Amino acid sequence: MESTQKENKISRFMIVDENDENRQFYRVLLMNKQYQNITVCSSGEEALDLIDPKRIQFIITAWEMEQMSGTAFVQRVRSQRHLTHMPFVIYCQSVDVAEFKILKDLGIENVINMPVSNDEAFQILQYVIGAEENLEPNEITLREAEQLFFDSQNARGKDLDPHDL
Repeated sequence: MESTQKENKISRFMIVDENDENRQFYRVLLMNKQYQNITVCSSGEEALDLIDPKRIQFIITAWEMEQMSGTAFVQRVRSQRHLTHMPFVIYCQSVDVAEFKILKDLGIENVINMPVSNDEAFQILQYVIGAEENLEPNEITLREAEQLFFDSQNARGKDLDPHDL
């Protein structure tokens, strides 16, 4: 019997940064690689209002933001049960060992140190995109089941624990 792998194509991106030049850098980088569905936000708060896994599949965000740090933003996103698997790439001017440990604890291992060339930045993005697009079929099924569960709970106005599955 032939196994069919589910399509998990990443095509919907969100870029979050207070700095217009950085937002533009990543937007143009993605557009030059034929990605067209890109939501751009100038703050973590704005992004939190727009994040929906049906609209956004991948987030690229700055670490250093004044209104809401990249750490706080990632924590707020990941604290929402239906967004726990949202892939992130964080970029920053510099990350020391202690900060890198915080990122790792948040599940972020892909950090782009700025300034960076287009090729270097896209190489890191492509690595994470490839990992998400090539998930094991059972991981895709698990994520889909979790999403269906959370959608059904939201439709009923309940917030059950995932252990209730």
